[in-house]
Amino acid sequence: MEARSVWIIVAAFLGNCLFVWGVSAYNNRLKRLAPPNENVDVRSPDAERRFARLSNLFVLYYLVLTVVFVVLMYAVSTQIATWCLSWLPTAELSIPATGSSLSSLVALLSGMGLTAITSGPIMRLIWPVNGTFFSTYLSVRRYGCDHDRLCRGLSFPLLLIAAAVLGFGTNSYVQARSTVIAERSFLDVRESTYEYSNIKSIETGVGRLGRGFGRDYFITFRDGTGFDFYRRLPSGGELERRRLAEVISRKSGIPIVEVKNF
Repeated sequence: MEARSVWIIVAAFLGNCLFVWGVSAYNNRLKRLAPPNENVDVRSPDAERRFARLSNLFVLYYLVLTVVFVVLMYAVSTQIATWCLSWLPTAELSIPATGSSLSSLVALLSGMGLTAITSGPIMRLIWPVNGTFFSTYLSVRRYGCDHDRLCRGLSFPLLLIAAAVLGFGTNSYVQARSTVIAERSFLDVRESTYEYSNIKSIETGVGRLGRGFGRDYFITFRDGTGFDFYRRLPSGGELERRRLAEVISRKSGIPIVEVKNF
């Protein structure tokens, strides 16, 4: 397994542990600051049977509301990403990080956040009696604190992460411009450029890429540095790598050389 993959797995595990710890700590804090309202009977056997009857309805309600927000935020994030990319300099070929995968992640996170904020008020607006009972039951029997306030608190990190992913995504690209290759990664403050006249060779071959095998391209510059398409491009697959290599080869006048032991 590549070192980059190991770091990604470790970071994801630590992030998940931090999120679970944060949710638990926030829930315990709300138990002291915002105890649930027990004016509605939620502890009797009849209340348990009523909650069981309503569970399927409200689970379906949460799913439908989440899907609606995810679809809406997918369209919004795609438009925002397109608008941000329109500010980039003109290039023959641009490969941004923004695409269906990034927009889907942003839409999922923001959709879940918006659902957490609005699900309680909308539920009580549509079902005044049953919605109030269901929300109170969750507050008293499941979480021990105000359910709406808990959801609003959990929505903040989801929306913050979604905004950060979208912002970093629109900040990452590789462009083949008229005289240079321009690159900007997720956390770069300014872009890096590589002149076509500084290219020494362009090599390609089939090798291990991640968990499988595929064709990659590698540029060696005259100063000894290199540019690995698989590791440096923010998105895309083999087709995008080939297209970029062909554009760079044509602009630099350096042919693409097949290497067996790539």
